[in-house]
Amino acid sequence: MSGWRFASAADLEPVARGLREWEWAYVPFSARLAESAQRSRRPWPTWSVLVDEHASGASPSLLVTRSGLVLPALGGDLPLPRALRPLVYRACGRLHSAMGLRAEVARVQELLGRGYAVVDYLLMTVDAASCRSAAAPAELSLQRGRARDAKRLFDLQRAYELEEVLLDGSRFNADECLRLLRRGLQRELVYFGTVRGHPVTKAGTNARGVAVDQIGGVFTEEPRRGRGYGAAVMTELLRSLFAAGKSATLFVKPDNRSAIRLYENLGFVTRDEYRICYYRS
Repeated sequence: MSGWRFASAADLEPVARGLREWEWAYVPFSARLAESAQRSRRPWPTWSVLVDEHASGASPSLLVTRSGLVLPALGGDLPLPRALRPLVYRACGRLHSAMGLRAEVARVQELLGRGYAVVDYLLMTVDAASCRSAAAPAELSLQRGRARDAKRLFDLQRAYELEEVLLDGSRFNADECLRLLRRGLQRELVYFGTVRGHPVTKAGTNARGVAVDQIGGVFTEEPRRGRGYGAAVMTELLRSLFAAGKSATLFVKPDNRSAIRLYENLGFVTRDEYRICYYRS
């Protein structure tokens, strides 16, 4: 027997406890657990958790969303049993992607297939004690983004997705981009900067855990780079996170030297390697 099964509501608190020490590596997982703990209705309306009840110590687990995202929190290096594969497909129907620590996503790939594309990153973290702030240039005005700002920030988000997210620019969907941007502005903490009223830079969270928030969508218009705008908007975002008692994590492509230099100047340090593996729908 594999020992893997669908988690019950009673399993979720032990799973959450097991993530706390390493939450910086598992924020998309822990954020969903934290959100479900605050709900009075069914704990996981859009995702399921699979647990290995035979494991000793913190139980290895997978969170699988209905849309096909697999988030591993495995620990150790034992291979995943083949009997786990049908449980994953029962949870999502069809795979979209797997995301997490590089070594753990590699184990998911051994189980579910290599995928059609793999992108590797560095995982970086910072806390209030080690952060170094950057002053905003005089011409830059910073503010928090709200849902009403979605259309105003659309061009920045579009440029970010085409440059950093989409593997094939022809797949860009403007309506979906605007919908997700508006939802992110409603649910996440987003700051942006303008020059003479024109949005030129932004940064925000994309997952909010218990003690750690994950930052994503950091972007500055290409002609405006090198002027300190990205560091300024990141400083504003980090101040808000630290004021709430949080630390921060993010992942960045290892060849993006300018972004890595920006984050290191703010006090971020590299903690591990991160990976996203994409599957054909």
